[in-house]
Amino acid sequence: IIAALVAVEGAGWYAEQVHRSAELRRLMSMSTQLMQAAMIPGADPAELGDRFSEQLLAPAATRKDSTRPSSVVVGVDLLGPIAEWMEDPKRLPGVSTGLTALDQLIGGLAPGRVTVVAADTGVGKSLFVQHVMRWVAGSGVPVLAFTTEMAASEVGRRLVFAQAGVDPAGIRKRGMIGASESDQVWNAVQRVSELPLHFCDVA
Repeated sequence: IIAALVAVEGAGWYAEQVHRSAELRRLMSMSTQLMQAAMIPGADPAELGDRFSEQLLAPAATRKDSTRPSSVVVGVDLLGPIAEWMEDPKRLPGVSTGLTALDQLIGGLAPGRVTVVAADTGVGKSLFVQHVMRWVAGSGVPVLAFTTEMAASEVGRRLVFAQAGVDPAGIRKRGMIGASESDQVWNAVQRVSELPLHFCDVA
């Protein structure tokens, strides 16, 4: 910015463009939230109108409330985590994904952090995330899964067969299921049903 906009006026113009883009993104986000809220059965139009009008008319207050000085972020929020890390540098700051290499890379699933998994279609993103879900829930940590491409029952079915270690496609091809495989599936049904897993498949 300094190299391209040496004048104060240039810096001011750039700041206005950043502010304008941020406001447009905020409006797009609000419109999406309003649309999703309006699709919920029994939604009250008056209540939605009031709630989103307040958000629309008070953007500055919202931004002010969400900012914190470094004395709070570093001096308060980070003191405990940094002290814990120095006592045991190998300790994960977040919940383990069940994959050692990934845990070493991202430090596990830490509070307040969003991890994006991106890859080409059909390479196994869903299966990967479902593995992590099952592992995390299996460690006793509640998991909330939002699924927009598959029904909750389909995700649950995948989790059951993954837990059982049984390939349903192979069984379908054989046309029969062995007694041990049947036991594994029923045991997996019981195990997965007891996990702290919650599903939302409402688009």
